[in-house]
Amino acid sequence: MPCPNTTRTTVFHHAIHHPAYHSRFYPRQAGFSLLELLIVFNLLGLMLAIGWPSLQEMLARQQAQSYIRQFQQHLNFARIMAISSGRMVTFCPWHEGECLNQWWQIPIQIQINQQQKNTELQLLRLLDRPKDAHWLYYNREQIQFRQDGSLQALQNGTFIYCAKQYSWHYTLTLSQAGRSQSEFVPTPCPH
Repeated sequence: MPCPNTTRTTVFHHAIHHPAYHSRFYPRQAGFSLLELLIVFNLLGLMLAIGWPSLQEMLARQQAQSYIRQFQQHLNFARIMAISSGRMVTFCPWHEGECLNQWWQIPIQIQINQQQKNTELQLLRLLDRPKDAHWLYYNREQIQFRQDGSLQALQNGTFIYCAKQYSWHYTLTLSQAGRSQSEFVPTPCPH
């Protein structure tokens, strides 16, 4: 004959291991423990510390590429304006009434002669200077597009765009015909 306490114990044992019992008396807690959170945050911090320099360089390269693209579009605009208007168009860093050879410091202006033989200039567009710690070099103070889209004598050359702290730069070559071509160069800035 079975002992009545044994049956009771078995029933009680089954009852406390039943999922309904646990959900009612011991609700399951959602979330993470403090230890789990500390481990995840430490891993994220480590990944950020390792990847931060690469991320900064990627952003600098993207800014440089974007600026060179904008610069090339402004050169093309100046050339097209010279052809379509039949007037000389000047492209230069303009400060206090003159073009200066400070391409990295002064915003670049595109200006057109008001009349055929007039020296008075009208502003067409303005291009901001490069970001801080980025440099733009050219061996001339200005570029002038003639009515046929070509450059004034001896104004062709190569622009060099650098982010000094990285070992790469961009070049933008401008031909005498007024056409431009940009290129990424994976070597340090020559200036």
